[in-house]
Amino acid sequence: MRILRIEYLSLRYEFYSIARFSILNADRLKRKDLFTGKGIEPVMKRTPLHDIQLEAGGIAATFGEWERIAIFGDPEMEAATAHESAIIMDSSSFGKFSITGKDAAKAIGRVIPKSVEDLKPGHVTHFVLLDENGCGIDDGVVSRRSDNEFYLMTSTGRSATFQDWITKHCSEAGFDYQIADQSHDFAAINLAGPKAREILSAITEGDISKDAFRFMRIKDMDIANVPCRVLRIGFLGELGFELHVPSGEAVKIWNKLRGAGELYGAKPTAIMGMSVLRLEKGHIIPGHDIDGTANLFEAGMSFTWDRGHTGFVGEDALKALENNTPERRLVRFQTQGKCAISPAGIMMAGDEEVGKMPSVHYSHILDKTIGISFAKNHKNLITDGKVRIKTEDGIVGAEVLKGYSFFDPKGKRMRS
Repeated sequence: MRILRIEYLSLRYEFYSIARFSILNADRLKRKDLFTGKGIEPVMKRTPLHDIQLEAGGIAATFGEWERIAIFGDPEMEAATAHESAIIMDSSSFGKFSITGKDAAKAIGRVIPKSVEDLKPGHVTHFVLLDENGCGIDDGVVSRRSDNEFYLMTSTGRSATFQDWITKHCSEAGFDYQIADQSHDFAAINLAGPKAREILSAITEGDISKDAFRFMRIKDMDIANVPCRVLRIGFLGELGFELHVPSGEAVKIWNKLRGAGELYGAKPTAIMGMSVLRLEKGHIIPGHDIDGTANLFEAGMSFTWDRGHTGFVGEDALKALENNTPERRLVRFQTQGKCAISPAGIMMAGDEEVGKMPSVHYSHILDKTIGISFAKNHKNLITDGKVRIKTEDGIVGAEVLKGYSFFDPKGKRMRS
């Protein structure tokens, strides 16, 4: 078996970097946690779909305590397939939690800057998780399955600690709620692309038409005679269905989707292909594009704060920061055509180095090199709508994106 070791050009954050890599034999791989630099045991967490993806040509990489499929081939072409047909991706390592009880909504509202008390059953909403300093430490989605039952998803990195986090911050409130970690009970498969509805329709009798199953909704339905939870969410920027499948049935559903997708040219993708797609939408990943010291305003995510919601972790800090000029800012940039900018590039303001760029990709559908930098909010950072980036080949100019998304900024495709 081949393992992908990624030699990250950004030493502090490893999660979705496209960087230099080398393929090593598994018995030669010395795994180290990139946060601590310490050696870790070779026995890693793997999803129920790990082996079948290896058989399909996937190459695994270590991400913290997980060994996950990082790449199948050309991630940029896999992203192009998502726009033309559909991609199938394993998202099983994400955290999944059931939160129940008459105060379940209050418990969730204690740790996110928005209320879910008025979230209707069957609806889904995005959230950002803050620390006490108002800094974004994770994001995810939460859905309401019934009046007193919620299903909450976190990133892979937060999955091991979220239950302790909510328990810590709700311990003195006396809330009547229960939380159960279902991260290993369910696998998750993301089917995304303009042909996703046709592919899924081939293996379910459930009504998944646009009117019957709208964007940011959740439904229970049988997929290939297996009871599943299906979410219509759009992290990858296309019409998408995320299937949460009992772990023991994951391989069956994966094979059914692969079989139904052959007619449409659907292909599997992995972490690196996903990274291209989410970047095209402008989505950031806390802990990668921003570090754990970036507050909600510096991250450009203040829109996730419901000003009418109170009593949540980080509220006092946000109120204190609201009228201050952010010391740093998130810059989304693009160049015409393919450009030799890599995660090793440095954002410049005059002659001063003001930021790195953890996420850079070429987008086939845009025919642009696009990226994100978290940079010092310098007065000379942006001149005439452009920024200067230092690369191995010299200084490159790039246009600053005025909005949030590079691709389909109004989100028509993911809502289709």
